[in-house]
Amino acid sequence: MKTEIIKLSYNRYKGSGKCWIAQVDERTKKIQGFINAESVQKRDSYSGQKTFEVPLTEGACYLFCESGTKSSDSRHYKKVENGKLIDF
Repeated sequence: MKTEIIKLSYNRYKGSGKCWIAQVDERTKKIQGFINAESVQKRDSYSGQKTFEVPLTEGACYLFCESGTKSSDSRHYKKVENGKLIDF
């Protein structure tokens, strides 16, 4: 199975302070499960970067969440089509 390496950043003082990737239902956008991080690289005691290995299963949909502004997270929905992640 093909996978894609995705790196997301987190910062304890921005948004929720977390970053994650969840598999979601395409129609309802309800979270079905989370993808575990392959590695975590800390920059300092409150921020860093997580590396995820996302399976490129045809038709799978994902929600990507990472630190955005001081008061909110940056979230993006992506779908696998023709072996690539695209926005939807």
